[in-house]
Amino acid sequence: MSKTTIEDAVDSVAVDVKPIDVTELTLQQRLDLEKKRIRQEALAAPDRIKGIENRIFEKAMGIVDGALGFTDVDFDEDGNPLGIPQEWIDEIGETEAKKRYRATLKGLENSQNAPVVMRMAENMVATIIRARAAEKAAPMNIHVEVAELKVQPREYPELIVDSVVEQDDDY
Repeated sequence: MSKTTIEDAVDSVAVDVKPIDVTELTLQQRLDLEKKRIRQEALAAPDRIKGIENRIFEKAMGIVDGALGFTDVDFDEDGNPLGIPQEWIDEIGETEAKKRYRATLKGLENSQNAPVVMRMAENMVATIIRARAAEKAAPMNIHVEVAELKVQPREYPELIVDSVVEQDDDY
């Protein structure tokens, strides 16, 4: 008796599966397949959006963190940075340390010379944090009262006209 691995089982099943020729399906079957595909995409959309949000948050947070990392950088007597701190290279690797160092140098510039991305990253971090806090907050209940005003129509007295009298122009 030989052992069958999961990969072998999946391969054997995959070989037996034949692609569906959509042209052989009835209109109703095609509509059902399309509805199923749309439902699956709709269910996957929030996860995809959350993944994009997480990626943007991590990038923006890296820029903000790099800008705030100026306390780890050593400077010479003229105020020029001496280079990438070794602890950054040990902690996050040389490539990421270079990115963080560039963000630190840009963060040291005055706000007029700093790239727009610095401000944008700061705003993105703050916005995503606020949005996540709002998602976790208790739902807000709004108390609404409906008031109906019932107005009685006015009653007008009936006009009684006895007769119509023609008037002379001489009158």
